[in-house]
Formats: sequence, structure tokens, C-alpha cells
Amino acid sequence: MRKFVEYMKTDKRLILLFAVVAAQLLWLAWNYVDRTRELANAPCLLIDCTDYDPRDLFRGDYVSLSVMQSVPLDKAGKSIHWDADFCKRVNTHYEWDSDKKEHKEHPVVNPLPERAPQMEDSLALQDAYETPVAVFWRKDTEGICRVARFEKPGSAADAAAADETRCKMWMSVRFWTRKREDGQWEADISVRLSFFSQTWKNLRFYVEEGTGDLRRIWMNELGEKWDEFPATRIRRTVDVAIRENAAPVPRMLYLNGVPYPEAVEQIRNRTFKWLDAPVETNAR
Repeated sequence: MRKFVEYMKTDKRLILLFAVVAAQLLWLAWNYVDRTRELANAPCLLIDCTDYDPRDLFRGDYVSLSVMQSVPLDKAGKSIHWDADFCKRVNTHYEWDSDKKEHKEHPVVNPLPERAPQMEDSLALQDAYETPVAVFWRKDTEGICRVARFEKPGSAADAAAADETRCKMWMSVRFWTRKREDGQWEADISVRLSFFSQTWKNLRFYVEEGTGDLRRIWMNELGEKWDEFPATRIRRTVDVAIRENAAPVPRMLYLNGVPYPEAVEQIRNRTFKWLDAPVETNAR
């Protein structure tokens, strides 16, 4: 040991190497502590979600969760407006006339009225992607968070009430027309809100190896048929920690209110309580 210490004193390169390694370890430890503290103090949202097939990566099994919320246009707050051009696109169905070689315009029976700006720094609603908005959530009687309204970030209306939780999301507008039985056309418009600017991106909830796909447990361990798995009788909710300038983090996934690891064991033991009726969710 004494010879090692003496060698350390004479070889400056080895001293520098140990210093660099120590600095990196301290940096990793600080990041871990800082992230843990940030998540512990971050506001949380318990929201509906849907899942996709898990993927097996180097970090293990995870369930891919879609928490994109589809909300009606009336959730737009005072800082959101739309003009006549937007209304014309929504309120008109174009049908190709093969005889006249032109499009016929059919007005819809439920036209969207124009909405003028209600404040100076309002945001014009557009049928575009990757528009950042401030979203305000409010808990319902079951404790599930629902979108109460969305506003332009930084506007005068961008302030949370006492019973609201604010977070940053990205907005995209979807609208289409459909023909009714009476031959008239009606419009359907909604706003999709995502935690990511890339609409295809989802949250990842990592689980124990081999427990990411409930259908495989249903088939391989319980001996049931693959196509008879009662997926519509499971209500999935996720507790999401919201961070201002970073991606949200799913803290726990629940199946019918039961934490995911416990729900998996209950399914294996045939003690899991399935819902009596199919579940409906606004997560898409």
C-alpha cells in the first residue's frame, strides 16, 4: 500500500485519471439525487391512458403508454381564437363531381362560428402540428384528472386556479366531415393534446421482466385463448410526474385502480376484478 501511494505521488497521469473518474462519479451521483428530488416535488396527474405492445430493450420490458388526450374545441380558453378562413375549412365539405370535373361545396349542418380574439396576446387556432399550449387539468369525482382548458403560453389567461394543475403540451387540430342518413353533412372537430411534439412518441413504464404483455400471461400461464382477453374491461390510469422543462415521467401504472405489479399477480391468481362494462377513455 505504501508503494502504491508513493507511486501515485510520482505519476501525475495516474493522479489525473483518478481525478477524472472521481469527477464523473460525483456528477452521476449528483444527477441522480437531483432527479430524485425533482420527481419527488413535481406535481402529478392521474390520467387515462391506453397501452401498446411492450418492447424488450436492454433496459428490460416496458409498456408503451399513450396519454394523448382528445378534447372538444370548447375546452379552448380565452386566449385561443379562430378566424373566418379556419371556419370555412371546417364548415365546408368538398365532393368531386366527375361529370363536371370540379369540386362541389356542401355546407355542414353544424357550422363552427368564428371566434374573435378575446385578448391582445391570443393564439390563432390552426390545423397544424407541434403548437405548444398551456393545459390546465382538474380532478373529477373519481380522482381522475381531466383537461379543463388550454391557453396560449405566457398569455394573461395562463394562470392556474386553486383546483387546477398546469403543464405544457403540444396541440394538433383534427376535423373531418361525415354524411348523415338524411344526406346532409356534419363536421366533427377535436383537439389532440400530447406531452411530446412528436405525435408518435409515448411514455414508457418499465416493468418486471416478462410481465409487460398481459395477453401472454393470459394465454401462457392461465391457458386462456388469446382473442378472448377482456382488454376492454381494464381501465388503465397512469400517475405522471410533470416537469416544466423536461419530459414527464410515469410514476405508476394502474389497472382498475390496482398498481401494475399487484394487478399482474392478481391476474395470475385469478383474483383480479375485471370491470363489468367496457371502459371508455379519452386517451388516443
